[in-house]
Amino acid sequence: MKPPSPKLHLLDVSEPLLSFSNLEMRCGIVLKNARMMFGRVEELKAEMSLPFNVCIKCLQLNPPPSEKREYLYGLIEAERGQEVKGEEAA
Repeated sequence: MKPPSPKLHLLDVSEPLLSFSNLEMRCGIVLKNARMMFGRVEELKAEMSLPFNVCIKCLQLNPPPSEKREYLYGLIEAERGQEVKGEEAA
């Protein structure tokens, strides 16, 4: 039986990420070693469909009330993401 996909968490920031460690997601969980699954510039107003495995808390919570928010990232814990990627290749 295939293990479930890792939960994808959302992060809103004003500057592009330079480091992917110890990041606090919308839902409050901290990813110690994150792996980027997608990144989006807020200026692009095109609709974007999110995958089914997005954390429900991240979806329900609004981004921080900041006018400087420009980037939206979808991140997973890197160690778990590497395991899943390896299993899919097998």
